[in-house]
Amino acid sequence: MKAAKMLSPTNLAELTAALPRMTEKSKVVAGGTDLVVAIKEGRARPDLLLNVLDVKEMRAVLKKADALEIGAAVPFGEIASAEAVRRYFPALADAAAHVGSKQIRNRGTIGGNIGSVSPAGDMLPVLLLYGASLRVAHASGEITERPFASMIEKGRLLPPSGGQVIVSVLLPLPPAGSASAFVKLGSRTEVTIARLSIAMSANFDADGRIASPTVTLGALAKAPIFAREAMTAIAGNYPDEAASARLAAALAREVDEAIPGRASQPYKRHAIRGAAADVFEKIISRRAGAPGTAS
Repeated sequence: MKAAKMLSPTNLAELTAALPRMTEKSKVVAGGTDLVVAIKEGRARPDLLLNVLDVKEMRAVLKKADALEIGAAVPFGEIASAEAVRRYFPALADAAAHVGSKQIRNRGTIGGNIGSVSPAGDMLPVLLLYGASLRVAHASGEITERPFASMIEKGRLLPPSGGQVIVSVLLPLPPAGSASAFVKLGSRTEVTIARLSIAMSANFDADGRIASPTVTLGALAKAPIFAREAMTAIAGNYPDEAASARLAAALAREVDEAIPGRASQPYKRHAIRGAAADVFEKIISRRAGAPGTAS
């Protein structure tokens, strides 16, 4: 097979200038952890590779007045260790710290995790949890902002269309007093592909009760989902063992509703109870100094 040509822009202006040259076969490459395998297996035969690793705007983690902006080409390892991520978005730090192996975390990027639109993508339930938006560059030269939730339609993740690339992820800063966490279950220990994941955030009122909880589930449906019954089950409760049990029971029902009759349903409805206890315990341990630091 003829080797694909490669373009390597160094800034957003060069990036948008390169986008009109892309075809339906062209691929954006950053870490390349999925694409290299696809090319070797013959599942991808790109005619052009757009290397975004040198685009400086896509390699930065920037704290703004009301949001944190993470470049789409920032590797998971850098996200997991970034001080602002650990302080304001502990669930994201949790997820980034447990993506695959150390080698994958050093190469794989948040933009690639989003762009692959895999239901098992670790970043996806966390981005839904935090109400993230994506900054997207277009072949026209325009850069638009799009809510991450808009990528989800009828329970499916919409793949990026041609002639555009994710530039960065915007996360609105959480209110004071909030805490968040992420837990996943996988089929392997060191290089874990999620079979089920939970992301959760909550505030606490003056009496110490759980306020405004948000819970999302990944690797369950074809796209991450809000666990709305679970959110209702714990809202207004004190963060005790009874609330943890209510969360676990509600999440088991969420599994039954999401994948009725599927072979994995019995395992997942049982496993999610343990994961619920783990994520609840993390939330409680982080609430005192919230926004909490990921452990």
